[in-house]
Amino acid sequence: MRLADTVDRRAVLRTLGGGAIAVFVVGCGGSDAPAYTPTVPDLVSPSSIPDPIGHVITRWPHDEFARGAYSYLARGSSPDDRRALATSIDDRLWIAGEAVDSWNPATVHGAFSSGRKAAQQVATTDARRVLVVGAGIAGLSAARFLTDEGIEVRIIEARNRTGGRIHTDRSLGVALDLGASWIQGPDSNVITDLCNNAGIERVATNYNDLVVRSDTGEYIPGPEIPERYEIAADVVLEYAADLRDLEPGFDDEGASLLGRDVVFPDGYDQVVDHLADGLDISLSDKVTEVQLGAGGPIVIADSGEHAADAVIVTVPLGVLKEDVITFVPPLPDTHRGAIERLGMGHLQKVYLQFPEVWWEPEIQFFGLLGSDSDRFPWWMNMAPITGDPVLVAFHGGSAADELIELTDEAIVDDALLALHQMFGVGSGS
Repeated sequence: MRLADTVDRRAVLRTLGGGAIAVFVVGCGGSDAPAYTPTVPDLVSPSSIPDPIGHVITRWPHDEFARGAYSYLARGSSPDDRRALATSIDDRLWIAGEAVDSWNPATVHGAFSSGRKAAQQVATTDARRVLVVGAGIAGLSAARFLTDEGIEVRIIEARNRTGGRIHTDRSLGVALDLGASWIQGPDSNVITDLCNNAGIERVATNYNDLVVRSDTGEYIPGPEIPERYEIAADVVLEYAADLRDLEPGFDDEGASLLGRDVVFPDGYDQVVDHLADGLDISLSDKVTEVQLGAGGPIVIADSGEHAADAVIVTVPLGVLKEDVITFVPPLPDTHRGAIERLGMGHLQKVYLQFPEVWWEPEIQFFGLLGSDSDRFPWWMNMAPITGDPVLVAFHGGSAADELIELTDEAIVDDALLALHQMFGVGSGS
């Protein structure tokens, strides 16, 4: 689900002496790439903006099976906490998911890799029956590996669908990814390999194809864009947390990514369906307790008690923080401390569908530099991706926390006001 961890446009904040902040952009192949469109593009000036004919709004912190978007290094945490969470408990219980992957945290391929690593460790034991809690990408990855190794595996999933925080909505007649959207750094990425094997179409995005306007509709050239916007659009949206909540050195976490990020015109859930094909999955089956008794692990779910030789728990960090699953005996202090210290971020998307494209049809991204608010700082144009007249706004951190408390109607009204401001169309309606 992580937004913009890419080599062709990755804004990085580093804390310097005295608390000063420097912002720079890392370019492909080590050379600096322009952060924004270098010349003034041909911009439209609509006389009016039509009302949207449909909308979809994400609310991941209110989702009882997610409790947030993805993890981040909160104040007081470190990558060691991720590594601690990945450590097995008595070679019978493993925790997997994007939050435990110190190489690529907060990414789909990080979640996939964490599930695969846990499964590989299980395969070195004498376990022949394995239960996987959660059918997100980490759980599916673990189950696929173990199944292919000839080990009996069952996935127990609380939702009525697979995918977890990968969820494609088609209620507006177009595939809209509510959670994860991108393959980040698709070169040498395991998700790319899955897509190639399944013949899944992808479309490259270019974060440099960006036009930023003020809240009076004025175009802002790249050199004149203030640091405040860089923080709101690049840091808060990438890490799903405000700068003040991030541990110093947060930007040093993770491995380098290569290649231009890609999205799915027909939905990320195609990857989920491909990975889940043929696996034994029990849906709408909420797990409430995991026991590590002398006779072996037991998982208690809505469907009853399930015995196994090993258990891999892949629920999101936000769910672990809520203590909705009881561990008997309790998790070790190392694991509990890591869960407490790591942060669970909030990234919200607001999709608006219009009768037709009234904005610049080919520009991929729009930015709004508000005078007194970080709401609606970054928009993506879905027309070049799917051919549909859809815009999606991204919000992170406290701005997303504020919006999520509003009704859908109020959020749509705020979004329309932002578009009126961005395109210089009066004060909105």
